[in-house]
Amino acid sequence: MLKNWMKRVLINRTFQEHFQIEHHFHGIVQFHIKETYIIRPISHLGIQMLLDGFHISDHALHLKAKITVEADKIRVFLVVLDPMDSQTILEELKKTLIRQLLEFEKRFYSNPVVQYVEQFCSGCRHYKSKPFNQCINSCHFQSKTTEKKLEMTQKTD
Repeated sequence: MLKNWMKRVLINRTFQEHFQIEHHFHGIVQFHIKETYIIRPISHLGIQMLLDGFHISDHALHLKAKITVEADKIRVFLVVLDPMDSQTILEELKKTLIRQLLEFEKRFYSNPVVQYVEQFCSGCRHYKSKPFNQCINSCHFQSKTTEKKLEMTQKTD
């Protein structure tokens, strides 16, 4: 409970744990600054959330920026007069992103199927090789112990 509260309060810190931002400056046209921010997930939880789907329900945010959500990144294209406007838009987007990330984490890990399957995943060869929701959807359980036994028998032959 306290951990979730801290994640909600410390938005920038939580954001940096799960995402990174690339900034591309396109120039100034008729006193308007054109720039693009690309937000990429760097944690498995961030990747899981984007694969599950990210939705922005704030219509005002869509009017201020062109936001494109893809499976591996979020692209935000801005045309603004004041550079501080782009920072406020980016902060609003961060708040929305972190709120949905925490809701996804709570919903995903409270699922009884996920809790049951997760017990066995630590013994799988594919554990933490890809996002957990993607791993569950395409599960091909291969035990680490049987793989080690096969290697040992091959070395002795």
